[in-house]
This record gives sequence, structure tokens and C-alpha cells, in this order.
Amino acid sequence: MSSILHGAIGWLLKTYVEPRIRFLKIKAATFYLEGVKGARRVVILLCLLVFVITLIGAGFVLIPLALLFFAPWEPQTKAIVGIAIGAVYLLAPLVVMFMVLTEKRWMAVTGAQHFVKKLLE
Repeated sequence: MSSILHGAIGWLLKTYVEPRIRFLKIKAATFYLEGVKGARRVVILLCLLVFVITLIGAGFVLIPLALLFFAPWEPQTKAIVGIAIGAVYLLAPLVVMFMVLTEKRWMAVTGAQHFVKKLLE
């Protein structure tokens, strides 16, 4: 009698409970990943805001660069220096932003890979 009851409970667990638990784990992983995705979007927007503020600040930095053009250098030298400084102002923040905001990095930093792996085991 005990083995029949034990078998029936095992069958019920395998048939009804385990699939539901697996479904809930998948749902939890989905919600977690959506949360990470939302946080990433917020950070992207904040970075864009910082980028715009940085561009405004760069405008103030460019005032001394304008004085560069009045330096007693040849026009070609002034142009090269101005283009180099402008490229650094533009490319350095973009490179940093793209490195920080990759999905792969966010998955690693937030631990989402391990979380999903644990849930799906």
C-alpha cells in the first residue's frame, strides 16, 4: 500500500508539479532578464545625457582651441592639431560608452548568466 501511494505521489509530482516549477523558473528568468534589459536602457539614456552635457562642456573647452587658431603656426599645422583634438573629444567617450554598455558585459556584471543557468537546471 505504501509503495502504491509513494508511486502515485511520484507520478503526480513528475506529471503536474515539476513542469509547473520549471515553467515558474523560466518565467522568473524572463522577468529577471527583462529587468536587466530595462536597467541597461536606463543607463544608456543616462550615458546619452552625460554625452550631451560633455559636448556642451567641450564647447567651453573649444574656446581655448579657437585661440589655437590665432597662434603663429602654419595653417596646416593648426588644422591637424584642431582635428586631432576634436577627434579625441568625440571618439574617447564613444569608445568608453560602447565598451561599458555591451549586453555581454551587462549579463556578466549583473550575474544574469549564472542566475538563468541555476534556474534552468
